[in-house]
Amino acid sequence: MKAVVVAHDMVTAYGWGVESCWYGLLSRGTGIRKFERASGKSFPVEKAAFVSGLNPDGDETLVMQMLKPLIERSRPAIPPDAFLLLATTNGEIDVLRAVVLTVS
Repeated sequence: MKAVVVAHDMVTAYGWGVESCWYGLLSRGTGIRKFERASGKSFPVEKAAFVSGLNPDGDETLVMQMLKPLIERSRPAIPPDAFLLLATTNGEIDVLRAVVLTVS
């Protein structure tokens, strides 16, 4: 079996796609901004780097909401027998939030 990269993409606080991230980094701007989605003693946060347009209260996890558009954009290049490798620094943060809010 050979490993071959046929497509790549990313979603960051700078936006969707490699180009958005690259230009965001080059601009020396930040993806960190005021965060109002979770607050209170159990999940104290004022600012965060997050992806706009995701619904934390939706039926799908935040990771799935990010993965589906990325996969759709790359679908023509991905062979049907390909494996998906997911690399993330904070995957499923919505699951963590739900646990923290349930425990408190």
